[in-house]
Amino acid sequence: MTRAEWVTSRVREMIVRGEFAPGARLQEESLAAMLGVSRTPLRAGLMTLTHEGMLDYVANRGYTVRTFRFQEIRDAYRVRSALEGMAARLVAETELPARYDRPISRALQSGDAIVANKTLSPFHVTALVRLNEVFHVNLIATARNSLLEEIVAKAQRIPLASLLTKPTWAGGPMETVDPRQSHYEHRAIYDAVRRRDGDGAEAAMRNHISGALALLSEQYRETSAAAAPKQRRSFAR
Repeated sequence: MTRAEWVTSRVREMIVRGEFAPGARLQEESLAAMLGVSRTPLRAGLMTLTHEGMLDYVANRGYTVRTFRFQEIRDAYRVRSALEGMAARLVAETELPARYDRPISRALQSGDAIVANKTLSPFHVTALVRLNEVFHVNLIATARNSLLEEIVAKAQRIPLASLLTKPTWAGGPMETVDPRQSHYEHRAIYDAVRRRDGDGAEAAMRNHISGALALLSEQYRETSAAAAPKQRRSFAR
């Protein structure tokens, strides 16, 4: 991985995690110092993220974090639901190779240990976010469909539709999100795949992602109702 590629990956992750607020201007000098790189790879990385649609660039003003409308977040979830459901079916109807099964199985076992705790600390939630990424990425890769993988990866780059997004909304916790429930749903998807149940695997994956979208939609409606008519700008996170 080149320096520019590393910068692209790191800044992309910071954006989807919400470390930079929508509309925030990225100061090249301070960002380069934070990442420990020179301006050259930083600018190359920022340009890549601009092409991906995660940043906006204006001459003489520099780069700002793009503000995503809720409709874009919703559309990303719908794409994920359809295509990741298809991926789960494809894997169930073929096979789950050991090189993908091992990391998925280990991630689920680690998740079992975490959700067994009576209470979940911020550290536990962060760990579950990472395990969520391992689960989805490896299952999608197992489908052996490069176009599907490419489109899903693009959808996952949108904040709040990303695998790295923590359960927060508008700067506050999403109290209706239960990380344990998400883990149990991963278990149900995995069990259907292992049973070679294509219908069950697809339905379980679709319900898993659609359920997250339903919670986000509910929070969005509540946030919009509380802010109206004072706040008219597009929502993003």
